[in-house]
Amino acid sequence: MLDEPTNHLDIESIIWLEKWLKNYNGAVLLVSHDKFFLDASTNRTIEIAFSKINDYKVSYTKYLTLRKDRIEKQIQAKKNQEKYIEDTKLLINKFRAKKNKAAFAQTLIRKLEKIEIIEIEQVDIAQIQFRFPSAPHSGKISLKVTNASKNYNDLQVLNDINLEVGRGDKIAFVGKNGEGKSTLVKMIVDKIRFDGKIELGHQVKIGYYAQNQSDFLDKNLSVLETIEESANFKEKTNLRSILGSFLFKNDEVTKKIKVLSGGERARVSLCKLLLEPYNLLVMDEPTNHLDITSKELLKKALLNYNGSLIVVSHDREFLKGLTNKVYEFKHKKIKEYIGDIDFFLQEKKLDNFKQLENVKKDKNHNKSIKDKKQLSYFDEKEKNKKIKYLKNRINKLEKEIEDIDDLNKHYDIQLSDPDQYKELIQKEGFFDLYEKNQRKKEKLEQEWEEAIIKLDNIK
Repeated sequence: MLDEPTNHLDIESIIWLEKWLKNYNGAVLLVSHDKFFLDASTNRTIEIAFSKINDYKVSYTKYLTLRKDRIEKQIQAKKNQEKYIEDTKLLINKFRAKKNKAAFAQTLIRKLEKIEIIEIEQVDIAQIQFRFPSAPHSGKISLKVTNASKNYNDLQVLNDINLEVGRGDKIAFVGKNGEGKSTLVKMIVDKIRFDGKIELGHQVKIGYYAQNQSDFLDKNLSVLETIEESANFKEKTNLRSILGSFLFKNDEVTKKIKVLSGGERARVSLCKLLLEPYNLLVMDEPTNHLDITSKELLKKALLNYNGSLIVVSHDREFLKGLTNKVYEFKHKKIKEYIGDIDFFLQEKKLDNFKQLENVKKDKNHNKSIKDKKQLSYFDEKEKNKKIKYLKNRINKLEKEIEDIDDLNKHYDIQLSDPDQYKELIQKEGFFDLYEKNQRKKEKLEQEWEEAIIKLDNIK
């Protein structure tokens, strides 16, 4: 059972997982919003929607076709039902007043009462729209990075980076985990120290969405209260409409943040970005906790956004057609490609990310054979010792992170139950413990990232 297994994996890791799942002899049940991963890994799709389960014995893309056919049939059946109900009501009104037809009219009434109304199991995303506020006018250059480098103690992640973002540019950062994508993002938004220079253009204002953005929400506030905190007076009259655009309807806006799912919290965080106009959006893995519908809505909004955009993502479906530049992070440097993600792959004479990673492996394999010949016995022994230590360290950190996730999921389930919720909130220091776990998880994830980088550099 895998719940969103690709959320924090780079492309190479996703490809490895796809291969492993294909060769796995047992049954696999997974939750995912990654269309490519679903098609590569599954042969059956179970849709959970509108309090119902629909089972399709096909992969995700084929499911979309079958679902479309089923919805079209539902729509036609509903039209036929509505016509039948309308015609029957006309007959009832016609015969109700006639003594010799009154019994017949009552029979028709009873028939109508027994009818199970057909519901269309479809969220019409064409009717659910949101737009980022129009970007305030800014200088021709939104951002300039000059000779920027970043070291974590003796470990160098980025070296002498130069980058210029023009007004209206939409840029994707791609590459394996540990190559420095999120690090450069944090440098741009001034979250970490670095060497070199980063300058914002004239009147440029950054809107930042971090990987763990939803962790910064106040768990004790409701959805509506959270948005009210960030809204100005003019916007407060329209908050329910804005939340409706993010699929929060009616009483859902009164839910506490603490009882929301990861995807719902991500939508609240995205909603906050709409409350103020920015001319440079910087988004680090914004689709990680979004369902497929929410991801499509976000992409549509970003396509219509007239400001500059920097987005870190490993989601090819999301990136396709979204950006006009791609920067590949590799060996502490970045390389620019003009066009979207498909053009980037075409430029490298590849069809997909999978081939990109295979080319890397072939080149690295040939290089490693040559390098190993040059290493002495003792150097090789020391290298293997470090690799073993780092792998053990990474496994240990992953286990600790997983344990915290399991504990917090357990708390979330309890908090969503009204009876258990009342019991938990009476426990002294419960929410302090919850927050402490989150902070510990962030620290462990930072250590995990540094260990991954060190391991990649040794290999």
